[in-house]
Amino acid sequence: MKFSGSIRSQKGKFHALCIEGESGTGKSKLLNYCIIDAKKSGKHVLKFNSSFSGDDVNLTASNLIKEIIISLYDLASEDIVSIIQQSLLNDETKLDESVRVAFTMISEFLDAQTDATYKKLIDKYIEVIFEKLSSREYLLAIDNVQFFDKSILYFIQKLIFLGVNSNHTCKLCILLAINTDYLAGNFDAITILNVLKDFKLTKEIHGFTKPEDCEEFLQELLFIGNATNEMMREKIITKTNNNPYFIGSISVIPIA
Repeated sequence: MKFSGSIRSQKGKFHALCIEGESGTGKSKLLNYCIIDAKKSGKHVLKFNSSFSGDDVNLTASNLIKEIIISLYDLASEDIVSIIQQSLLNDETKLDESVRVAFTMISEFLDAQTDATYKKLIDKYIEVIFEKLSSREYLLAIDNVQFFDKSILYFIQKLIFLGVNSNHTCKLCILLAINTDYLAGNFDAITILNVLKDFKLTKEIHGFTKPEDCEEFLQELLFIGNATNEMMREKIITKTNNNPYFIGSISVIPIA
């Protein structure tokens, strides 16, 4: 899938794509391929991931939005330190106006403690953030959307709502990946998916549907050329149901 080609065809207009599918079907890998393609087309990429397991720490709404604001206002780490120091000294007169705006947003989000407060702040600043994102060649890529908290999902919803209803030049592209195995009861993630489906901005992916695709992948994976015999292939297909993730773990899957 050439995401940059889709971007070029939508130049000047908001564009979004949600990759949806079950566990192990290659959503994250496809999202990363799209990111590489988008970078080649000149997009500035902001990527966020939420993982339910492992060492990844789930992002809070304040940290995610803080990172976006830092990028939008071209703030360096020393700028953040300077802002904090000046705030502690109650001396904001030395701050550039745009930096002051960025600092105000960051400080308010970092002070927020509840979903209700986050939502009020998102409603307050979403148009400012959207306008800044839209004015530059940005790709906002978010993996494992279903695992983010309600405030982040609300932020994503608001961005998409502004994007699909925008009549102005918009250079922003949003790329999402959602695992449909974890959508039960997740009203916010389902809402995002349904809105994008209404605008035909989703791509559902599955495991390999053709035996020859599965075998070609196995040959590359195991470096065996055409040596995969029919019995081995059938055992692998039966045990993995053509799921790329499970096939990728073939070295630890007993096939006897």
